[in-house]
Amino acid sequence: MWSYYGTKKRIAKHYPNPKHSKIIEPFCGAAQYSLYGNNWKNEIILNDKYNVIYSIWDYLINSATDKDVLSLPDMEQGDYVDDFNISTVEKYLIGFCINSGSAQPKKKTAKYNSWNKTKIDIAKNLYKIKHWVVV
Repeated sequence: MWSYYGTKKRIAKHYPNPKHSKIIEPFCGAAQYSLYGNNWKNEIILNDKYNVIYSIWDYLINSATDKDVLSLPDMEQGDYVDDFNISTVEKYLIGFCINSGSAQPKKKTAKYNSWNKTKIDIAKNLYKIKHWVVV
């Protein structure tokens, strides 16, 4: 759903299909394997020790609606997430998208900002993760 350091988005198609109806992602990050194809329909358990990642998934799975995501501010090059009156977890989510491929959320929007498009994709696909669990 968003860009994260070490993402498997481009190589998920090379991984084998799940053999069971439960997928456990022990270091989930952006959970690209679970999001690939129809894998999202399975029982998905996400796990990540990094509280920022856990918080984003918890927010998206348990709290956010498509309207919530779409109402988040657009970000242009040079904008700072701290200049907007949004929650910390929303800043985390945006922070990964305003500087793609980062290992931590950024504060200032970089040249390669994917947030304005990514928030639309997240909102369109939010229904896919509402049955997932994050621990």
